[in-house]
Amino acid sequence: MAGSDRKPDGNVDLAVRERLLAAAVESFAGLGFEGASLRMIAQKAGVAFQLITYYFGSKEDLWIATVDYLFDVRLKAGAATLHPAVDFEAQLREWLGIALKLAIQEPQLRQIMCQEYMASSERYDRHLKPRLKDAMPAFGVFFEQAPKHGIAVHISPKEMLLVLRGIMLLAAVAPDEITSIVGGRIDSQKTIDVLTDLVVNLFLKGEGTPALRQLVAVPSN
Repeated sequence: MAGSDRKPDGNVDLAVRERLLAAAVESFAGLGFEGASLRMIAQKAGVAFQLITYYFGSKEDLWIATVDYLFDVRLKAGAATLHPAVDFEAQLREWLGIALKLAIQEPQLRQIMCQEYMASSERYDRHLKPRLKDAMPAFGVFFEQAPKHGIAVHISPKEMLLVLRGIMLLAAVAPDEITSIVGGRIDSQKTIDVLTDLVVNLFLKGEGTPALRQLVAVPSN
């Protein structure tokens, strides 16, 4: 991608670049692509306006670099690992909890995704959708290994990926739809635990979760 691949000539001051990215994250998340100006971002970072062009290029290049930065931080924190000597279901539950927590509790990434999705922007189609797709293969590490560990699966990996994508997209663009069913805040540990249980139970048992079944159904309007 243009934003993340661009490398300025000469020496790169990584501290300045990080400050610009941090300022861009705050500005794009709070004001959207159109509302955030490059001069505002440079001012927040405490650097000369010209350094944005030097390090990143255009405004869209900076936006792409910002999105890549947020995704990369999240993916590194939730990288999938699988240890044969450790209980498979426990590992799956732990990793799904981490992945969902990172997806839900990264408010700035969620804000940017919501803005671009609601605007039906080309940026969403060209940059966010591919990054969302790239974030999913890690789940396959667990799904493909389940039968090898003697664990019967009741939903195919593709079906499970569809469920996960749906949860993550809904958490990003319409979190109220989740909280209207689960209750509480979208970023609460209770919500993350319920969603984790739902995904694990669907995959390994082909059923939902007691916590959700006990809730009173939301009446339709």
